[in-house]
Amino acid sequence: MTDDQGDPRIKALREVMKKRITELGLSVRGISRQIGNDASFLQDFLGPMKPTKNSKGPKKHSINIESMMKIEKILRFERGELSNFLEPDDVHSASVPTPIKRKFPLNSSTGLPASRKIPLYAMVNLRTGGVRMSQAAEFETPIGLETNDNTFVVVMPDATMRPAFDVGHKLIVQPDAPISASEFVFIEVAGDDNQTEGFVRRLIGRSEEGIKTETLTPAEEVIIPHGDIVSIAPVIAALFRK
Repeated sequence: MTDDQGDPRIKALREVMKKRITELGLSVRGISRQIGNDASFLQDFLGPMKPTKNSKGPKKHSINIESMMKIEKILRFERGELSNFLEPDDVHSASVPTPIKRKFPLNSSTGLPASRKIPLYAMVNLRTGGVRMSQAAEFETPIGLETNDNTFVVVMPDATMRPAFDVGHKLIVQPDAPISASEFVFIEVAGDDNQTEGFVRRLIGRSEEGIKTETLTPAEEVIIPHGDIVSIAPVIAALFRK
């Protein structure tokens, strides 16, 4: 399909996406970058968020399924919830997946390791706005992390990282995974009584004063001095159901 004039499905899809973007307080250009496209990619499909009489309509009238799946994840839709608006000829599908082949490692066997429990840390003390690292329960290991002994789960204690994470979301932290700028991280600092206190932040980078991070609500930069940091690890996944 090359033109959506009179097509209620495409119009409904755009309205649903615009509404969710507004509810989450996200940037259309930012979402385009997150899914690996140029900044105007999603804007060209949606058109103006608040059209006026002089506004130009959408430039794109279709979207490939790979990008749609990424958008569904960012906007917190169930898998297929957006693509169900479209019929097969509306979706420019990516090329047929090609499996990546490699030699089977010696002395290895097939099958996932048995499931096990990993520590889950919940809020105990918010004196400084952080999570007192006190183990509250155990959590079943996410698939693929069964053999990692360092992985743990943190319950988001506050609203400082909305709209990315809300209070009660469970964040999976993997201390031995690599970290890059713009990722969400869990930073532990020295607290009282020889215990640590942790904070979830978005990583900006490093400066002479310390590690530069930011909160999302309110949006502000926070520099944590090098000498105060006990550990820093990436948040590799999140479970949004509380």
